[in-house]
Amino acid sequence: MEKLNEEAKRIYTEEGKKKSEIDTAKRELAKIAERREKWQYMFVEGLIGKQDIRKKMAEEDENEKEVRQRIAQEQKSFSGIPRIEELVGLVEGWPYFDDREKKELIYTIFNKIIVNTDLRNVKGVKNKFFDAYIHDISFN
Repeated sequence: MEKLNEEAKRIYTEEGKKKSEIDTAKRELAKIAERREKWQYMFVEGLIGKQDIRKKMAEEDENEKEVRQRIAQEQKSFSGIPRIEELVGLVEGWPYFDDREKKELIYTIFNKIIVNTDLRNVKGVKNKFFDAYIHDISFN
């Protein structure tokens, strides 16, 4: 359970970082729009020529394209992060899942679980349990 709590904290932190990166990129888009407006104003006032405005607008278009791609990438990776509420819901609903659902859930969440026991030559027998403990867990 402690590992699950640690993973939930890591996910929550990662989720916050993703939101922050997306917000930063959106602010960059706003700055690009402001700069574009200033370039247009300078052209209208005759402070820069056609070639200069075309060059500056092309630069701003390229910057905007890069930022939008970064936002799309962050949102794509952001959508794959489960929320803590979802993890808590899994814990509460665990007793009601059937064996197939539990197995799928475990395979989805965990990459590897290492279970150790102090017993020797343990044979698995249906509905018979032996003392064991989780040695290590790696998440997907």
